[in-house]
Amino acid sequence: MLRTHNSLSWYRADIEKNPTHFFRDLSDNEKAVIADYLGKLDRTKSYSSTDTDEIDATLAVLKPLYDEIVHALVHERGFIILQGLPTAKDDYTHQQVKKFFLEFSKCLGKPLIQNKNQDLIFDVKSIEGLTMSQANSRGPYVKESLPMHTDAGAILGMYCYAAADIGGDSLLASARVVHDEIKKMRSDLLETLYQPYYVDRRNNEPVGALTYDISPVFAMYGDDLMCQYHQPFYTDAHTKCPELPPMTEQQKEALALFDKISLRDDIVFKTKLSEGCIIFINNEKILHGRATFDYPQNQSARHLMRIWLVTKAIQNTFPSFLGYPLPSVL
Repeated sequence: MLRTHNSLSWYRADIEKNPTHFFRDLSDNEKAVIADYLGKLDRTKSYSSTDTDEIDATLAVLKPLYDEIVHALVHERGFIILQGLPTAKDDYTHQQVKKFFLEFSKCLGKPLIQNKNQDLIFDVKSIEGLTMSQANSRGPYVKESLPMHTDAGAILGMYCYAAADIGGDSLLASARVVHDEIKKMRSDLLETLYQPYYVDRRNNEPVGALTYDISPVFAMYGDDLMCQYHQPFYTDAHTKCPELPPMTEQQKEALALFDKISLRDDIVFKTKLSEGCIIFINNEKILHGRATFDYPQNQSARHLMRIWLVTKAIQNTFPSFLGYPLPSVL
């Protein structure tokens, strides 16, 4: 198991010293391999995102690229953005690109189930009029800004198929930096974040499972710090399940401090994904959020595709907060 490098502890200024360091343009040869794969797919077929067949040999030849991605996630800044992939404006269907994203990502790890539909790829598209204050709403459905958080799995992948015209910047922060800043300010609240919280599962848990998870925000795996943060799902768990023990004032204060520090100007780094980009994130090391976005009426809507992965290369301390089992990566 690879140990993460201390370069994953960074402030915004550390990233801005070399703002192109985390971008990776695809080579002409890599683009040709991807085009060859896409060209073999049936334009009329609706590819299921629950497909879990073996890794495609066409894409397996990109192993040096996959190794580079993992190295960036473990030893560099904890995230990397690939540029030069197909978009909604290219001569491929959404289903073809979705199938490609699944197969490309499977060369990095095994996908996790994301909802009751058993989807391994989730289409991130806003629903007009929906907000995070409504029951069971999730960040992919809304246009409003999202607080810093983590998803499930060791790696989060987001494919920008169509970008927002206005806003929608991705926000990134080092979980280690947030942890250490909380320790400086309120070590008592940091201890609270190592204790279990109830987390709402947004009605996407397996049939018969609890409607909430129970997990801490921070945990140690040996000498390696891991983070899993799901605000506002903590508050919602208690709203939906009043029989749960109420959060203590200290628990509430700890969450509020986490939110404040994770969005501090000297900590959070902002970048806007352009069409044809994939961002991969070391999910238990790097927090992410999103700025509010919009697009003019009758224009193409913002459309991202999301995948969660487990991999031998990165320790996955937390199970999926939705309650689905993690696939074996031994």
